[in-house]
Amino acid sequence: MHEVQVGVALHRVFLLQLAGKDISVEDVRDADPSFYNNKANKEPFHDDDQIQNEFIKSISEQIRFFKNGFDSVFGKSIFQQLSDNGVEPEDLNLVLKGSIELEFNSDENLDDKQNDPLMPQDDESDPLTYRYFKVNLQNLNIPEWQQGKRLGEGKFGKVFEGYAPGGFFFAIKEIKIEPEANIEQIYDEIRLLCQLRHPNIVKYYSMEKDEGNLNIFLELVTKGSLKDVYGTFELEDSQVSHYTKQILEGLKYLHERNVVHRDIKCANILVNEKGRIKIADFGLAKVMELNTLMKSSYYGTPGWMAPEVAKSGDYGPKADIWSLGCTVLEMLTRKTPHVMEGGKLLDLPDLPSQHSRDFIKECLQDNKVDRPSAAELLQHPFVKGFGL
Repeated sequence: MHEVQVGVALHRVFLLQLAGKDISVEDVRDADPSFYNNKANKEPFHDDDQIQNEFIKSISEQIRFFKNGFDSVFGKSIFQQLSDNGVEPEDLNLVLKGSIELEFNSDENLDDKQNDPLMPQDDESDPLTYRYFKVNLQNLNIPEWQQGKRLGEGKFGKVFEGYAPGGFFFAIKEIKIEPEANIEQIYDEIRLLCQLRHPNIVKYYSMEKDEGNLNIFLELVTKGSLKDVYGTFELEDSQVSHYTKQILEGLKYLHERNVVHRDIKCANILVNEKGRIKIADFGLAKVMELNTLMKSSYYGTPGWMAPEVAKSGDYGPKADIWSLGCTVLEMLTRKTPHVMEGGKLLDLPDLPSQHSRDFIKECLQDNKVDRPSAAELLQHPFVKGFGL
């Protein structure tokens, strides 16, 4: 039996080693000061690199044992298991720092799942760990923060970089609060969005009212939008397939929880330095309706807008599917999509593959009933089997 010292096992150094990440001597000093001090005090001119290597060696057997045990029980690595639930090493690091809290659900509370709109109702579709815990970042502790450079501006407000004590970077969505706004309902809606967790959607952390503005604290995604990406690089069919699969995974998660995006397009889909897709601005259309008490202004963008939305404002999950088809076309052509004219669907331009053409056509069914769901589209040859 291998025993892992609790102070080390619950420290980010242990987590980073599990994830195969490099650690510094400062990490060692922070994780196990007694180990560092004992080694350093033995030699007046000690070598920090040697101490670091000895520390890594001292926990390597424990890490290997932990990895193998977890893999054999769950059939996947601990970080893949956590990633399936939208939990990343940095989330755990924030937990350990006391900035956020993990909320654990006991077995007796599982019956409440049937009444939770954020939880899918099909148990078999859920990763095992989702039945036992979820990350609750609603209580992210940002008592003090600084506003950095402006990152962009869209129909929902301006976006700035934020910085909090401890070196935590995040994004700030600044929304002007209108006098007629239903502020309590807005708070309730954002609290709901804070509970949504998936690797392919931007995390909502918390919010703060500041004079006439509402600041929403969000995950900072470093490489900008897919529009920025295709504006710089010409995307190959395989790259578009890779991105599309991730968008579908995020949409499937949102639609299962009755969250409709309303404005899927490349400008609202972010990507990080590892190529991970993050859907942004989901749920904000409803927030803006509560802010202005007007429903007609937040139904998407012409060029990506489904015909039923343009005709009557009828917006459901299948409208997001139409917009996704336009978004895939946008990535492949590097242009604003133009798929309808005079109420009729136009012929598609030349595309790199028959699979991409067929995928877009499946999304652009005039009758929303004929469009596949996000879950069904994940079985399409254009994206099926593409490993993340």
